[in-house]
Amino acid sequence: MSSNLRLAIALVVALPGHPGAEPIHEAARRGEVGTVRQLLDEGTPVDQFDTTDPYGRETTALYQATKAGRIEVVGLLLDAGADPTLRAPDRRSVHHPLQVAAQFGRTEILQMFLARGADPDAPGKGSTALHMAVVSQHPEIVRLLLDAGARRSIEQPPIAAHLASGDPERGQEIFVSTCRYCHGEPDPAAPSDDRIPNLWDIVGRDIASLEGAIHSDAMKSIEGVWTYDRLNSLIALPGGFVPGTVMQYPPHYAPPDEQGRIDVISYLRTQSDTPAPLPE
Repeated sequence: MSSNLRLAIALVVALPGHPGAEPIHEAARRGEVGTVRQLLDEGTPVDQFDTTDPYGRETTALYQATKAGRIEVVGLLLDAGADPTLRAPDRRSVHHPLQVAAQFGRTEILQMFLARGADPDAPGKGSTALHMAVVSQHPEIVRLLLDAGARRSIEQPPIAAHLASGDPERGQEIFVSTCRYCHGEPDPAAPSDDRIPNLWDIVGRDIASLEGAIHSDAMKSIEGVWTYDRLNSLIALPGGFVPGTVMQYPPHYAPPDEQGRIDVISYLRTQSDTPAPLPE
């Protein structure tokens, strides 16, 4: 290793940075190509995680380089095998690099990812790259993703037939811990001007029909009613099912798994004067 590179790596380690950041993540964030290359040559795993996120969620060096717009570092990391759709196993983890490129309008970087075969529909936490591009108002990125095969709406496998085995009591517990903060308790007497739709009598209700509530243009464009399967798709991946929706999970929350969604929907079904029938 040259003395200059030794000094560069020492400075990356010594200079104030993000708490929890590994040297390669700091170098990637700062665009220090030589330092990143040397760290890779020394055996630093290209997709190792750090904990630079304010909530302690893990990110990769590619995430940091993408967010900072460090194109040359992104290319170097991709050549070393970095995965542009990799997220930490924790379902609460941050968006993957493809989503970050869409969010921040990194057109050239996004093109690099797609050229390397990145799945334009790769799910992140509650959304996809297409959703990030829509809400961040990057029409060029929206077009690139659609041209690459991104779906305008991602539906989950049907779960209606499994609702008979759902546990409404457990579903209520999940609702209280994950959904109530925004939606409030399901309540037939909820004020009509609530900004977030109350979920009383949600099963079978016309989509985006609650007067006074905030409904995105994307949500308003969907015709029909809230079926069990549509609710499942929305809860599983809000920004995948309705790119552009205002619904999202806060940083310290995670979408329920499939059984959790079955239980939540079983609970919501009971929140009605006339609960919808279960599928036969």
